[in-house]
Amino acid sequence: MSARAVHGRDSSSERAEIGRALGASLAEHQPQKDVRVMLDPDGHPFCLYPDAPSSG
Repeated sequence: MSARAVHGRDSSSERAEIGRALGASLAEHQPQKDVRVMLDPDGHPFCLYPDAPSSG
C-alpha cells in the first residue's frame, strides 16, 4: 500500500478531481461536509482533507 500527499489545492473537492484522474472513485457515504472519502481501484478507502489555514 502506498500513500500520497497532494499539496497546493484548497479544497477536498479539487483533490477529489485529482483522485478520480488517478483511478479512485468517490465513496457513496460522505460523513463530513469538508472531507471526501474516496476508494482506490482495489476498493480501499482513503480521505481527502482541505489544506489547514496557515497561522501566519
